[in-house]
Amino acid sequence: MDPAVPQPVSSTSPNLDQCARRACGFGSMDDLVTSSLLRTELNSFYQGDHQSAAAVSLLRLLSALDVLLALPSESSGVHAGNMQLLWELLSVEQALTIIHAPSLDVDLMQSFGPDKRLGDMLDGISALRSATGEAQVESLALLESRELGPLQWWLAADVLSSVCVILRKDIYDGVLRLFAKRREQTPLPSFQINSTRVVSRGPSSFDAGSTAEAEARIASTGLSVGLNSSPTMPLVVSDAAVRADRTLRSPWLAPRDFQPEITWRIDDLKQLAEDLFRWPSGQPVPDVLIWEHPEMHGCPVDANGHAAQFQASFVHGLAIGQPFS
Repeated sequence: MDPAVPQPVSSTSPNLDQCARRACGFGSMDDLVTSSLLRTELNSFYQGDHQSAAAVSLLRLLSALDVLLALPSESSGVHAGNMQLLWELLSVEQALTIIHAPSLDVDLMQSFGPDKRLGDMLDGISALRSATGEAQVESLALLESRELGPLQWWLAADVLSSVCVILRKDIYDGVLRLFAKRREQTPLPSFQINSTRVVSRGPSSFDAGSTAEAEARIASTGLSVGLNSSPTMPLVVSDAAVRADRTLRSPWLAPRDFQPEITWRIDDLKQLAEDLFRWPSGQPVPDVLIWEHPEMHGCPVDANGHAAQFQASFVHGLAIGQPFS
């Protein structure tokens, strides 16, 4: 589905140019993006890979809906002619999603046709987005745009001119604008040395002391927390780390389909809770013991004192974690 990438048409980096090319397709930059051209290129793109087509067609539809719902009102510049073109393109995406990723809402989705007035089109877009479920789709990472196939027309929806047309070049430029916007919104962290941003790798004032001292304190309480629990482990977080400025955002894009695995080190979490409630008066409870309990992180604990396990369920193709019953 991925033909050879042509020569760049701008002074952008090769990787960005390749990404923009994949998003707009590999035809002439002067091609008019019409519903018929969109259907032809997407049918070719989806051919032979039904599993990927289901996910991609749904992501394309949701991405387009989210962009259209964020457009300004007609009084701010979105005219009926512009919306008519966007609606025709959206109808193609909708029809292909019904084919490749059928859902329980297919009847509702099919009730929207291309012949609509402006108000009806806006209402239809909102209703169609609601029909796809409550799951929210975050903005896709720039370099992942190549996975959504050609003619990602919604990337040019916010710059439609009065002539009410979208060129392949408009989509290419939309990728460049998206990249520039994200680069502005993601500042690189400062490497200036600051005493409040230095994280010590040695013992800190939060350390409870030696392992032997920690074991002695646990033994003196008569509690059932085992030696594999956190009080016997030296802490490595310093005062400076606690005071550190945490407002800086990471310059790296969030990983896609990130699935963390959490291991709880205490076997009986109900007993841990009881031990914490019975902690001797006047003795501080170690923070690490409190945060060892899953409910401190919003995770449920079953009747046997074990952290609930999760399984993957799917809502219109989007995985959502659900606890086992």
